[in-house]
Order: sequence, then structure tokens, then C-alpha cells
Amino acid sequence: MAIPVTTLLAAAAAQAGAAADPDAAALLDLLEWPAHAPAAIRADRAGLLRIGAACRRVFRLRAPDAPGLHCFGAELDLAAIAGEPGLAVLGTSGVGATPGAAFAACLGEAAEFAAQVETPALRAQRLGQEVALRRWPDGAPRGLPFDRCFRRAPDRVISTPSAPLSIGCAAAPTAAEAQLRAVLELVERDAVALWWVGGHPGRPLALEHATPAAACLAALREGATGRLAWLLDITADLGAPVVAAISFAGDGTGFCCGTAARPTLAAAAEAAVLELCQNELAQRVVERKAAERGEEGLNARDVAIRARHLRVTPDDDWLLHARGLPRQALVPGETAEARLAEVGRRIAEAGLELIFLEHAAPPEIPVWRAVCDGLACTPSTEAAPRLLSAIARTGGGPGHRHGLALHA
Repeated sequence: MAIPVTTLLAAAAAQAGAAADPDAAALLDLLEWPAHAPAAIRADRAGLLRIGAACRRVFRLRAPDAPGLHCFGAELDLAAIAGEPGLAVLGTSGVGATPGAAFAACLGEAAEFAAQVETPALRAQRLGQEVALRRWPDGAPRGLPFDRCFRRAPDRVISTPSAPLSIGCAAAPTAAEAQLRAVLELVERDAVALWWVGGHPGRPLALEHATPAAACLAALREGATGRLAWLLDITADLGAPVVAAISFAGDGTGFCCGTAARPTLAAAAEAAVLELCQNELAQRVVERKAAERGEEGLNARDVAIRARHLRVTPDDDWLLHARGLPRQALVPGETAEARLAEVGRRIAEAGLELIFLEHAAPPEIPVWRAVCDGLACTPSTEAAPRLLSAIARTGGGPGHRHGLALHA
């Protein structure tokens, strides 16, 4: 059942200090968002609740393979934001070990999508066909085609981006956190591309890094034993931790995978486990749609999910098993600013250029885009030189040899 818009708005007002009506109070209790939280946290949460109110609907989901997982979904009408027809209604989702974390992830993604749309105000500014970004760390100006940064009606798109606009765009409570999350997503897709398409094998994860993720998954499964899962360290040469969490049904069918990059291997593993459970849920939804509507009732993303479900096996050919020794990988620093500086330094040492764009968004929810064209990406219609080099060395990974994308 969808959460009423009036409840979302009343809960947002309550986070700003207003009295909460019973429905708003019940929602805040469900999210475990108390009224006595610090002002900055309450402001961020109020912004997320208002984003939710701007969605067509916000609702809860249940994950049969992970009953302990909290999951929210939302639908965002991009055409309404753009003020013109042609843009789709996009679905967003978020998962977490707590209801509040799942809700924040879902509506944070909605904030990212909303910030990427060319609004009537943007059109009125007549910005031309290029967007001004800033190079990290010196702020030197850099330009990119408008369509590399914003969504607009298909009949006005001049240059189709090679990768989805959602990649490298992140929302967070602070600008530094949003920038760090955006860069880590680029690092994650680079590592995934080098593994899945480029053929770089993953390594085992040391117990000290894997144990928290294993405990997290056990808590989410709540005793469900229908699927078997393991972790793979796919960290690339930048040294920023990237982990893949992989699962199959007990008979070796129904492949599913979640990937994540974080400052530590333990954190990356936990985040990958959460994405794994989210993707298992997506697989269940596609199976139900196929049963109800037939194959012709599936969209392109559904078809891709179903292809992975049917074709990938645990055989060595799919590069899903660890090789070599565990390693240490870390992005040091106690703050988002320090970690961003470290990742940026490593990118610069690799001879690559990192640039940023601050998207217009609600004041409480900073949304930033990171771009680093030298990194590999999946999915993408272009192959970075580092990916082509990896394919030449290894003969390519399963994504290259079987033509099957890991991400839709």
C-alpha cells in the first residue's frame, strides 16, 4: 500500500518541529526517526520526505529470500518534472538493515533522478548545449555536452550518452558525502567492468573483512536457506575497495549479484550484500511479471535480469570464484573530505581527470555528479582503453565472451 502524500508532508513538517498527526507519527516511528535527532539530520530527513511527497507513490516491499530486509520503492514522473512529454516514469528502490536506511536510500535515489531532469527553469536559462563542470581539486572549468548531465525529451537529445546518467550521480546529507559516493560509484563500475568484461579474476575476502557481511546476510535471511551466497574482492588497481556478492539457488540456477565500493573492504562487502538482496527481489518481481504477462510484457531491464537468471551458471567460465590470496585495500581518512581527497589523488596518479557538477536539488539534499572519462564503465556503449587492454591480456571476461551485461 502506498504512503499517502499528506502523511509524507506531515512527517516532513514534524521533522522541522511541527506537531505530528497520528499517521505522520506512525510513519516516523516505523522509520525510527525520532524528533530529538540533531537539526542537520532532521533537515535531511525532512527533505527526503518532501521528495517522497513529489513522487507518484512511495510503498514498502517484501523480499522473500531475505525476510529481514527492509525495502521501499517509489515512482517518479520525470515528464511532470520536465514540464513536457516524452520522459518516462522511473522506479526507484532502496534497501537497508533498518527501515529508515531503506527509505533514505530509495528517496535519495529519487532525488538524484529529479535533479538530473531539465526543468522549465533550466530551459529558460538557455544554457546552450554545454554544461560547465569543475576539475578536482583546482576547480579549473571543464565543459561537457548537455546530454551527458541532464535528461530531456528524446526529440531534443543531441548526443546520446554512452552510459546511463544515473552512474556517478549521488545524493547525500552533505556535499562532500555526495561527491565521495558519486566517485566511488565510478570506481565500482570501473572495477566491475574490468572483472566482468575485462576478465580480471576476483580474490577471496579475508575473514576479518567478510565476517560483518556474513552476519548481516544471516540476519536478513532469517533462516531462509533457499539460496547460497559468497563474496568476491574485485578491487582494481586504484585500490579503492570493491566487492561483489554472488548468490544462486541451491540447484545452481537463478544467478544474482550485488556490487559496491566503499572506503573499507568490510563496508563494501556489507553494501554488496544489501544490493544482492535487492537484486534478488528484482529477480522475483521479473519472474512474477513473466508469469503474468508473458515474455512480451517485460521491458528491456526485465529482459536483462531474466537473461542473467537463465544463462549464468556457477561454472568457472563465468569467473565467479576467487583466485589467489586475500588482500588489504583501504581508502584512509576519518571524514568524507579526507577520503575524497585520497580517491582523487589516486585517480590523478593514474593519469585521469576527475570533474564535478553540482546539480540543482532541494537545499537539504545535495546532489553531485562525478565524471572521469578514463575509467571503464558497465553498461556502456564505449570501451575505455584500460578495459580494452584488460580484454587483450585475458581474452575477456564472461560479459565480453557471452555478451551478457551484469548491470542493466
